[in-house]
Amino acid sequence: MTNFELDIRPLMKKFKELSGDERIKAQRAASGKALQLVKEATLKQMAAEGIPLDQRNRRYPDLTPRNGVREIVYKDGSGGSVNIMSNYVLRFLENGTEDRSYKSKNGKDHFTGRIEGKYFFRNARNSTESKAINILNEELGKAIQNIWNKK
Repeated sequence: MTNFELDIRPLMKKFKELSGDERIKAQRAASGKALQLVKEATLKQMAAEGIPLDQRNRRYPDLTPRNGVREIVYKDGSGGSVNIMSNYVLRFLENGTEDRSYKSKNGKDHFTGRIEGKYFFRNARNSTESKAINILNEELGKAIQNIWNKK
């Protein structure tokens, strides 16, 4: 039987030698590339669902659906997030709402409608999750290799 042994002690020694700034910069760059993939997939799903990406809100003209999808990379390099909560309308388009109604003066129920959930964010997240993790792993591997070659 052939044995395969991998001694990672030299690599761990180099990784410990890295200054915090180099390591954090590499982690932030890798996280940013992975999260950008999720953000782009979300925007594509929104367009496929018929949501006008650049239509301005009458009450809040600076809010467009495109601007409502936010990508945030944490300063400490520990990760990041993509969210749709900065534009409250997107939350209702994603999850939908229940039937809305009220009782009229005559005692009858008057139904005013509901919003059907489009689930664009969930679909984008599910379709790109494995790709984003692969990009994160590849970018971190490249960063470690570059730092290894420098020292």
